[in-house]
Amino acid sequence: MFRLLAKFLAIGVGTGWLILTTFFILDVGGLRTLAHMNHIEYIVYPLLYLFFAITFGAVSMGIGVMTMHKRDDDDDDFPGGGKKIPVINFGELAKVKVSAQ
Repeated sequence: MFRLLAKFLAIGVGTGWLILTTFFILDVGGLRTLAHMNHIEYIVYPLLYLFFAITFGAVSMGIGVMTMHKRDDDDDDFPGGGKKIPVINFGELAKVKVSAQ
């Protein structure tokens, strides 16, 4: 389980950093310009890379856990056995007259 999570974490962090680097190179939304206008750009870049790593890593690990193959122990596989019983028998419904007020 740990290896699975570590693999998906590495994939997510790498993807997030690649996307953020592309944003900086292409200056998407003026992100690079905004970071350089600020006089504390030495803290802007590490924080953005950290938060992208946390976000994309967590999403990737969640995808990894949700797509794990698990052993199916229950007996509710389709098609089920037994006789099909209709939920609503339309022959027993009665017509009801409703008057408008």
